[in-house]
Amino acid sequence: MPPCPRRLLLLSLGLLPWTGAAMGQGTTEKPPTGKAAADKAREVLDGGDPAGALALLEPILAKAPGDPNALYLSSRALLLLGRLTEARARAEKVISEVGSYFVAWETLIQITQAQGDLKRRD
Repeated sequence: MPPCPRRLLLLSLGLLPWTGAAMGQGTTEKPPTGKAAADKAREVLDGGDPAGALALLEPILAKAPGDPNALYLSSRALLLLGRLTEARARAEKVISEVGSYFVAWETLIQITQAQGDLKRRD
């Protein structure tokens, strides 16, 4: 059974010991860092848990606020959570810093479409 998003958040903030038992596994693990953490967040996001992915990405962004991969992945997670304003800000930050980051442009289009759908419903 995968860990709940709240537990992942507490683990990523260092408020719980990072052990396999805390993650619902039988062995002790160290927390993923850098690219490994982003890869784990992508895996969690692709597995359908945007809140869990966001919990893994926030520590990365706290250390490296301009990390384009973490910004992009967090914008996707925020989009899936319906937090469109935050998702847009992160996607726009990636685009302003990197420029030709295609998937960030694609995400920005999806956010714009979602915001348009919300406006039509109101």
